[in-house]
Amino acid sequence: MNIIPDVKQIFMRKPCRLVMDYAAHTEKNLPIGSGVAEAACKTLVKQRLCGSGMRWKNQGAKVVLSLRALIQSKGRWQQFWDKVDQYGAYVCVWHTL
Repeated sequence: MNIIPDVKQIFMRKPCRLVMDYAAHTEKNLPIGSGVAEAACKTLVKQRLCGSGMRWKNQGAKVVLSLRALIQSKGRWQQFWDKVDQYGAYVCVWHTL
């Protein structure tokens, strides 16, 4: 049984019908390119973790980026602390394990 499809079969398939409706997205002022995501990565991750001489272990980077994402996202910092007040500090711990 050959589970790897023939290259010809892959490229000769009908085109995918699930394509982005650019006009509808533009009308709603939604981003249609990858620029927004790339800018967020640069702002959120690169500026914080890639400073001169910085070295990070995975755990430390995850914690710092989680806090940075909360701070940079409108309303999320307060939402986070509301959850801590409601459920206790353990809601923070399980995300970092």
